[in-house]
Amino acid sequence: MPPLNNFTRSALTLAISQAVAMPALAANIHVTGFGDVINPDGFCTLREAILAANTNTPVNECAGDAAGFDTITFNNTTPQAIALANGQIAITSNVTIQGNVANRVTVDGSGNGGERIFDINAGANVNISNLTISGANTSIAYGAGILINTGSSAAITNSTITGNTTTLNYGGGIHVWNNSSLTLSNSSVTANNSGANGGGSRCRQPPG
Repeated sequence: MPPLNNFTRSALTLAISQAVAMPALAANIHVTGFGDVINPDGFCTLREAILAANTNTPVNECAGDAAGFDTITFNNTTPQAIALANGQIAITSNVTIQGNVANRVTVDGSGNGGERIFDINAGANVNISNLTISGANTSIAYGAGILINTGSSAAITNSTITGNTTTLNYGGGIHVWNNSSLTLSNSSVTANNSGANGGGSRCRQPPG
């Protein structure tokens, strides 16, 4: 093999550096089952999909083997309700949860044992669109429907947060806490209740 000239060496170095620097591709995770289980049953549930996004590893039938800003979508052709029964769902990684425009998915917390629905924490950046989040009834303070906590952010678009109640304080629908942020676009936060301080939504930072 003839020796490499300067141009060839430069091109080869650039190609190698680009290959090394290429960011990991994010996973596209498709929810195909509308129960609330973590179980190898042939379906990917929302709870499993979020766990796969949090851990960047496959969970049963859910993909999730790549780092990055994962996207969760729903394979439903009619409106569906996901009745939570196994506690709040923690979201600890960057993820987009994208419902269907015509066939809305409702995440229902009415049978969830007095837990909130979503706990967004650990600095996660979350996009939620075309979902209804409803029915949480809890004695836990700080957001029955959604808690956004510890430097996290949420952008909620074309969605409805309704009918969530905390009998304690701060945000029956949504509570934003501890250097976190919320952006609402074309969404409604209605008919939520709390014992005090913000039935619909509440933004509050720690003292000091």
